[in-house]
Amino acid sequence: MVRITVCILETLGILDDVWVKGLRQSICSFLFQTSSSISFNMDINLPDGSYTIEVGNNTFLKSSDIFFKVDKTTYSLKDQSLKFMNRQIYSGSDQHGNYSVIKNFYLAGKANISTSFTIYEDYDAIIFTQTYHNEVKGTSSDSYDKTISGFPSFRVDSYDTALGYLSLDGFMAGDTKKHIGGWNVQTDAIGDGLQGGPLAVFDEQGRTFLISPFSRFMAASAWHDSEKGGNIFCGIMGGVDEVPANFTYSTILFYADGINKAFDGWGEFLQKQYGENEWYTWQDDTIIFLGYWSDNGGYYYFKTEPNKTYEQTMIDLINQEINVAGLNMGYIQYDSWWYYTGAGNGVKTWQPRPDVFPDGLESIDNSYAKQNGGKYDFLIEDLGGLPLQQEFWDDLFNNASKWGMFLYEQDWLNGELDRVKKLKTDLFLGELWLTQMHDAAAKQYNSIQYCMANPRHVMQAIALPWVTQVRVSEDYHPGGEQWRIGITSLFVGALGMRPFKDNFWTSKAQPEDKSGKTEPYSALNAVVSTLSMGPVGPSDRIGAINTSLLMRCCGEYGHIYKPDRPITATDLQIKKKAFTGLDMEVWWSFTKIRVNSTAIDVNWTWGVVLAVDTPTGLQLLKQDLNFMVDVVLCITRVCRQLTMASQHHSDNSITTPKNNIEGIPDFGWRVNLNYECIVKCKPFAQPRFSQVIGFIGLGIRYAKEWWKMRRLGRKMFIDHMDQLFHKAIYGAPIGGIGCGTIGRGYRGEFARFQMVPGIYDHTVIQANQFILCIRKNGKTVYQKVLTGQRESSKSLKSWEWQDPREGDVYHALYPRSWTVYNLDEFNLRLICRQVSPVYPHDYKDTSFPMATFIWTAENKGSEPLDVSIMFTFKNGRGVKDDGNGGCHNHLFDLDTEGRRVSGVSINHNIQDMKCTYCIAGVHHNDVSVTCKEYFNPRGSGQEVWDDLKDDGQLNPEGGRNTCTGKGEESAAAVCVQANVPPKQTRDLEFTLTWDMPIIHFKARENFYARRYTRWFGMDGEAGPRMSSYAAANYKTWEQKIEEWQKPVLENKNLPAWYKSALFNELYYVSDGGTVWIDPVEGQGGKLVRVTDPKDPPIVQEFSRFGYLEGHEYRMYNTYDVHHYASFSLIMLWPKLQISIQYDIAKAVESEDTTRIKFLTSGENGIRKRLHAVPHDMGDPEDEPWKRVNCYVIHPTCNWKDLNMKFVLQTFRDYSASKDEAYLKHMYPVAKYVMETAKKWDVDNDGIIDNGGFADQTFDAWTMSGASAYCGGMWLAALRMMIEMATILKKEDDVLHYKEILDKGKVSYQEKLWNGSYYNYDCSKGGHHDSVMADQLAGHWFLKASGLQDDDLFPPDRVLSSLKRIFQNNVMMFEDGNMGAINGTRPDGSKDISSCQSEEFWVGVTYGLAANMIQEGLLEEAFKTAWGAYHVCWEWYGLAFQTPEAYMTDNIYRSLGYMRPLAIWSMQWALEKFHPNLMSS
Repeated sequence: MVRITVCILETLGILDDVWVKGLRQSICSFLFQTSSSISFNMDINLPDGSYTIEVGNNTFLKSSDIFFKVDKTTYSLKDQSLKFMNRQIYSGSDQHGNYSVIKNFYLAGKANISTSFTIYEDYDAIIFTQTYHNEVKGTSSDSYDKTISGFPSFRVDSYDTALGYLSLDGFMAGDTKKHIGGWNVQTDAIGDGLQGGPLAVFDEQGRTFLISPFSRFMAASAWHDSEKGGNIFCGIMGGVDEVPANFTYSTILFYADGINKAFDGWGEFLQKQYGENEWYTWQDDTIIFLGYWSDNGGYYYFKTEPNKTYEQTMIDLINQEINVAGLNMGYIQYDSWWYYTGAGNGVKTWQPRPDVFPDGLESIDNSYAKQNGGKYDFLIEDLGGLPLQQEFWDDLFNNASKWGMFLYEQDWLNGELDRVKKLKTDLFLGELWLTQMHDAAAKQYNSIQYCMANPRHVMQAIALPWVTQVRVSEDYHPGGEQWRIGITSLFVGALGMRPFKDNFWTSKAQPEDKSGKTEPYSALNAVVSTLSMGPVGPSDRIGAINTSLLMRCCGEYGHIYKPDRPITATDLQIKKKAFTGLDMEVWWSFTKIRVNSTAIDVNWTWGVVLAVDTPTGLQLLKQDLNFMVDVVLCITRVCRQLTMASQHHSDNSITTPKNNIEGIPDFGWRVNLNYECIVKCKPFAQPRFSQVIGFIGLGIRYAKEWWKMRRLGRKMFIDHMDQLFHKAIYGAPIGGIGCGTIGRGYRGEFARFQMVPGIYDHTVIQANQFILCIRKNGKTVYQKVLTGQRESSKSLKSWEWQDPREGDVYHALYPRSWTVYNLDEFNLRLICRQVSPVYPHDYKDTSFPMATFIWTAENKGSEPLDVSIMFTFKNGRGVKDDGNGGCHNHLFDLDTEGRRVSGVSINHNIQDMKCTYCIAGVHHNDVSVTCKEYFNPRGSGQEVWDDLKDDGQLNPEGGRNTCTGKGEESAAAVCVQANVPPKQTRDLEFTLTWDMPIIHFKARENFYARRYTRWFGMDGEAGPRMSSYAAANYKTWEQKIEEWQKPVLENKNLPAWYKSALFNELYYVSDGGTVWIDPVEGQGGKLVRVTDPKDPPIVQEFSRFGYLEGHEYRMYNTYDVHHYASFSLIMLWPKLQISIQYDIAKAVESEDTTRIKFLTSGENGIRKRLHAVPHDMGDPEDEPWKRVNCYVIHPTCNWKDLNMKFVLQTFRDYSASKDEAYLKHMYPVAKYVMETAKKWDVDNDGIIDNGGFADQTFDAWTMSGASAYCGGMWLAALRMMIEMATILKKEDDVLHYKEILDKGKVSYQEKLWNGSYYNYDCSKGGHHDSVMADQLAGHWFLKASGLQDDDLFPPDRVLSSLKRIFQNNVMMFEDGNMGAINGTRPDGSKDISSCQSEEFWVGVTYGLAANMIQEGLLEEAFKTAWGAYHVCWEWYGLAFQTPEAYMTDNIYRSLGYMRPLAIWSMQWALEKFHPNLMSS
């Protein structure tokens, strides 16, 4: 509401007592009605007519003078020539509700004129009105761009509050001269005059006043009277010399807490005043459907195909692009090339030229102006002409409708205003001209587009509803910047019309085009056009239209996908420009999905943000986005597409080492420390509109479950409400397997902590650093933090950071990494080698929570150097809980495990689990080790910084005797110093260990000891001893790592990138939320390990092992995904794979009858059925292993792949281990799951049938009936059951499964083979014949396990299918540099029936490549796998966080995922099927 404060000065003698009493009563009555919610205050001084507008205590606007031009004389209030006569205050109501009016009457010479303030009770708006009560002449100014009156007026001044402004100015709806800047005495670029438009004034909080005409839009104007500062006067345009009696003009001032909110509220208010336009936009087919445009910038703008007329060219276009290519375009726009033009390129006769359309459009009678022999009255002035009769427009539109016209584009509106003088001097002519045009169009149901309109034309269109769209940018030219429409769309969209960006090329270049023009940002133009809600108009040459790109803008029949409002610039963008001068594009829009029926009631809001040219580190907050008030799921961030050059193939990997660095392997993932990933990726959040309906029920039920979990203090097992956003910072993590991990950035950050079992904290801790100090001749000459970058300026202000430099490199080959620093100014080179104890077939050291950092200092100079490295570390994991208090640090010095170490233990609790970090330096003859027991990581860091700088060592004094209190944190430091003689090297060694021996999951029902406690105990005091152990044994670890990796690294037959991928993808075995644990119980006052005597010896010996499906998909040992990843375990740690199998087998024979609701279907069921393979072993936010199947999206007891995958893994593992005891144990369980699966063969044809929902690992991609994926695994499982039964001499079982197999293998071929590949499924669905990348999953596993049955999978059909997959799913996307997309249509286009069908799954790609290797397609295999590695590790910046999936538009899903470990299936295939290649 608005508070009006009125100043009444009775001493001036202006007011009598009765009037004052009435005024007070009226004002008090008004204030009483509106005082409950005050938005802004307007102080009116009645005697002098001045007013001030404030928000809170901050002044935004102050009035200037009031003036009127009459009889060639200016009368103003300031010089008292404008005489106050009377005042009225009254109230009323209209369509906006109740209002009050303060009206002042003046005498300007002999003219009676009034001004008034109308204040609405329910709106933050004031209407300023000026009324001429008698006819007035001699009013014109000396310039058309000035005004003949001034009310309201505002001073362009500086106030206590910093203010900014936005003004629309120029043509294309005010786009060409729009300006954003500071509102102060220096302001010099406010849009005014005939080309000016609305003006917004705002502060840094976004509190905004919007000023614009409210009536008589074609006669309105504003005048900025000074080059800088000055005043803004609102009134009537300066060329008007006569004003009739009772002529009224109004200005609106509208307020809102936000720039977008101000425009939207202002637009709604105007539409309520003049009638809403929304309905009419939905009658405009050019807004609803794709169309082809031949406007300026288009390929056929005044140009045809060689030796053809325009008519032939357009017919060819229709035949090729619509009839042949199948692109559903609803119309074609014909620009100004088809009719006769006259002087100034204006219309001479609006009929088709015979040379353009020999057969004509339709015969019409087109003689127009009487001056030219026509029959219509025209106003002709120089090069300008204006029709004056309604009949002209009626005939024009009537005739044009006969040739099928349904949109009329009125171009050159600004030119008409410029050329026709009377439009600038007549109060009514402009409005009459546009109204006549509109009324004629309305009779024919024709829509109108305004092009080159000034803001006044756009505002007039608020009263002309068939004006449905407005051009908001200059003409398109390939490669230009005219897509930047966020500001003008804010103006046009608020008035209910659709902004139009103009046409664009969908392809980078046009065939055989010699102009040299290119469009590098076709996708950006497409997304802007789509989100604008205006027309989407390709303009390429025939054959060059990118159908795939356009079909992402629209549905199957060419109807354009639309948000609920045109995308516009955010307040953040506008404020940044106004207050800092920063130019960027950050736009927003949203879509509301409403479904209301007896079955479901949905009201969702999906937000979209488009960001281009944004600075690094820009933060977009919730309050910057209006739609966030109602948002249900998430926002997506759409960025300018950065296309990947097709030459990025495996021989040109940008992260493969190109040169040898002594002491570092020649293979791995290598980047410079100043490397920045330029691609900004975003998590998958919004499916296509065609896919949304399938998620509506799921979304509702998911949201309810999410809130339920939140109220219980838990998170959902997949948290779609808080997705993990992309940070392209990670390098190889540290720590063994199952002991908790600490991530590292490639610049050395300590980041991404997984200390709480299965839970990730994606934090970067500023206090955890390595700091280098160099001293020469007893003086410190250099001291800086080497690792990471400053995360916050609030702490450690005394520390100086070394910026990453060209030539300094990071190299990762998991489980080791190297960082090289070249300090050439000191002739010093440093290499930091990071080592974790992870190597195959070890089940002891590989479980240890420790890492070493060996810094090698090489002095290349001629003078000795004293080199000190200081290692600092703090308690916790970078979260609020770090300040819970109770942390205490202790110095230690010991050599119990063979090497002496000195360091500090940091003792604290993490979610009530005891945890001790230990940092230590390693002693030897050439170094000294000193420690700092405590410093405050939240302080300036001055003490420890200066201590090091003083002499390159640390003074142990200054410790702390007490535990930290609430709100305090604790850090420690260890320094190793060495004197490095010229031309020599010295090693400075550090260890980092963490002792968190006893853990529990969120439910706290069971407790576990981590595996490493078998050797270091469970008392939580082992940290110092582990430090000594790490120092004594890291060289042995490295020896075993090198022995393991050497055969691969030295094999010249393998691509360099593959060597990196193979080992670096293994990071997930330790950094997959992994736990390796023994159950413990309290006995006799202490914890002891307990074992189930029923557990097989291998489980008792090698403990329980679990890893998450993904960092974001929090489910342990998700079995359908582990199926792919299991190759890494069976090859490297087979006992862990066998342990998982025993766990799964035990779960198969269990049942959990807890009733749950499945989120997709809404059906109720039980959590776990007997003799069904579990989907997962549980959620760390609950109690895994005790409660399995935390995945409640679908009833996985009916998934058709889980049971098969158990059988396949059982036999594959037996084929590797030859463990007959294992086979005997597993065989009965395999029989159980096969008997359960037999029930899914509903037509008894020997093949199981999918149930018509997503009942397998592709859990959003529906399968019906027999399918290539599940059917193939069923056949493979049958074949394996026969083999296992044969080994175990189960003759009856052999016959039983053979009978089913004999029938099933025939059905499989008959139902699914189509002559080229296996169909997706045998249904009649629209995607039944899609080419699925994983269609041969059954064959792959069968052959990998040493069984090949050509009757099941005929070799020629296998080879044909793989080649078709390679052709369609690999090579059709970025020239084969993206991996394998899950599904394509037979023509090679994406299968968009499901969001997952158009995803690339990294693990599936690697598995497919393994299948190709098995079939001898080595070149195709490595090309396929290269794409997945390239996208994740090089293009999208997802190193050491490989996702489950990615898409073609910089979208990923589920960062840090299990399935990519399937790359080890490639190595399995190479070793088994190409031993000569591997041994050479």
